[in-house]
Amino acid sequence: MYRMYDVVIVGGGPSGATLARLIDQSKSVLIIEKTDEKSISKLCGGLIAPDAQRMLGKFGLFLPKKVLVDPQMFYVESYDLETKNKQRYQRFYLNINRKDFDNWLLKLVDRNVSISRNTKYLSHEYSGDSITIQIEKNGKRDFVESKILVGADGSQSQVRRKTFNDFRYITKYISIQSEIVGGVILPCYEVYFDRGLTDFYGWTIPKNGTNIIGIALQGKDAREKYERYLKNVLGNNFQEVSRRSTVIIRPRRLNDHKTDKDNRVFLIGEAAGFISPSSAEGLSYAFRSAEALAASINSGKNTGKDYRKRSLRIKFNLFMKNIKSIFMYTKFLRNLIFKLGIRKL
Repeated sequence: MYRMYDVVIVGGGPSGATLARLIDQSKSVLIIEKTDEKSISKLCGGLIAPDAQRMLGKFGLFLPKKVLVDPQMFYVESYDLETKNKQRYQRFYLNINRKDFDNWLLKLVDRNVSISRNTKYLSHEYSGDSITIQIEKNGKRDFVESKILVGADGSQSQVRRKTFNDFRYITKYISIQSEIVGGVILPCYEVYFDRGLTDFYGWTIPKNGTNIIGIALQGKDAREKYERYLKNVLGNNFQEVSRRSTVIIRPRRLNDHKTDKDNRVFLIGEAAGFISPSSAEGLSYAFRSAEALAASINSGKNTGKDYRKRSLRIKFNLFMKNIKSIFMYTKFLRNLIFKLGIRKL
């Protein structure tokens, strides 16, 4: 007999941990997380944008000092590497250690929630009124059953692949990021545009005495483009300490956002396609979608119908971000904004 849960969540990152924390304690919940506390952190800039900060405030959470890194930044420098135009505007980002942040969120989950780390989700199938979920832990395969399965497993969501099989239609980039010492990097969040390299953007962020630099690229020559980007931004006087890469998604179509299927399988965060197409910011959408699904599960109503309704505001916000992208990534419009001194879109 398999262990039965009300909700099984695949992924213990910000969206999965938040959902587990917000679901009513009367429901049995299992989080399946493929990493352990010592695993390397998710590849990202490690910044909490204002929208995500507002969600943390809405939840009544206070960031512990241990998740913060120096410096805390109050402005952004934007550069167009082709035209040499630049702009500075005020924006406050919380600079964090992403691994410590994710572990902190997971530790906020109620003790009644079961957490299985070092565990991989493999597949699922319907079995009467429940879902049988195949998992693997320490090389051994096992099964659990649940009334609801939630994919909170990020941009490469295996739950979404097994449920919708539509990832090939979503625009993807390879995000390459290095930790470096040397080079001239300001104590702020720097953003770089260069249509010769990408139709997205690059970034530099200082972190506790070192710096990270990265860019989102497409094409088989992404590695070559990355070397050009490093030289364009840093020159030759720097040392690369480490380099990592990952695939990120940039949903541009309404159909890229998937929320549920058969009132039994649900997606939140990046797994649902909830990530900004203008900045690739995902934390605020992880929090918002987790909050929406938790409210739907707790309501006792038709969970799928209620979650789709609650997700409409998220989808509209992402639609507006796509409109914003036109201004940010169309060269003429972006440089017009620079010249006019517009500080915020």
